[in-house]
Amino acid sequence: MIALLLCCISCKKSEPDHTPDAGSLKKNLQTDTLSDYTSDSPYNLNVIYFIGKDRTPDSAYQQRISSYMLQCQDFYRTWMDKNGYGKITFGLLKNSADLIKITTITGVNDQAYYVSAKSGVIRSEVDAYFAAHPLEKTSQTLLMIMGCKDHDDANGRAFFGSVGGNYCYAVDYPTMFEDAKAGKTAYVGGLFHELGHGLGLAHNGGLKTDCAVNGTSLMGSGNTSYLKSPTFLTLADCATLYNNQCFSTTVKTGWYVTPSTAISRIHAKVENNTIIVSGKYTSNATVNSLNFYNDPGTYDANGNIQNIGVNLDYDTSVWTKPPVSVDSFYVAMPFSEFRANHDGPYQLRIRLQQVNGSFQTKSYNYKVVGGTPVFDLP
Repeated sequence: MIALLLCCISCKKSEPDHTPDAGSLKKNLQTDTLSDYTSDSPYNLNVIYFIGKDRTPDSAYQQRISSYMLQCQDFYRTWMDKNGYGKITFGLLKNSADLIKITTITGVNDQAYYVSAKSGVIRSEVDAYFAAHPLEKTSQTLLMIMGCKDHDDANGRAFFGSVGGNYCYAVDYPTMFEDAKAGKTAYVGGLFHELGHGLGLAHNGGLKTDCAVNGTSLMGSGNTSYLKSPTFLTLADCATLYNNQCFSTTVKTGWYVTPSTAISRIHAKVENNTIIVSGKYTSNATVNSLNFYNDPGTYDANGNIQNIGVNLDYDTSVWTKPPVSVDSFYVAMPFSEFRANHDGPYQLRIRLQQVNGSFQTKSYNYKVVGGTPVFDLP
């Protein structure tokens, strides 16, 4: 079974956009200018602080958000380096006081209006603001943070990321970082995780050996482990991030333009309980890596496949490989390295990743019987 997956998969589905009047949007506390901020990166993450029109930001929000966003930047840099990509990370504009550039936008509605179901309204108001202030948009990726008064106010707000959509939502409130360190909330690790989705990362739990050494994969359940126990980015995560615009060290054109691609031939076999997948692909854009995601599922009482796919894939085991020559691929995946290696249905998703940040994914179903993977492929 072969299915073409959508490239833009979000942790949560949002409602259609509603376009506001850009003139009704206000920017708060604008006491500095873009020229006060610098970055070594040609592209920088757009960090937006969004509040309802009946709210005023607390006085420490820029310092607080700067603190955990710089920590997030360092986390990504550390794992890019450990996985062999060098000390690169997503760009952030920063001033001489180590405060990052935050675009603060007051919405056209009161705070109570902006619940999770209204995430599309937030997005359309943010888009309207940048349409009116295009020079302030420093990349194609948006991190939209809803400013809240406390943990209870944060609950029920938009908190998800769009894989391939270049945007994500998170929350902030005055004691959030302290609450996270005390184990009272996962919102800080959750922000790191949802930003990963906004930067193109799919759920994956890491391989057994990696988890034994490094802890919990950020894109697995690392949203809850961060600040509590070791948390890491997988090699496959870093292969994706290496192509992301916000990680680029050079100015390029054609970011995220979707190429024409296809997997023209695929073959799978099992040797010594290792899944070996090879094949050929076509693409009119340069592919520099392929990720191979193995998503375990179960059967329901009627024998139907379940527990596979979006938001059911935190325990996915993933390998990444460069192309073989210019149009072929090969990967060997020991079943013993799977995070979940029980009998039942599985789905292999092969993601072709291009140097312009785009990627396309195709899926193939298989099963495990008696502890041995079984493929029905040529």
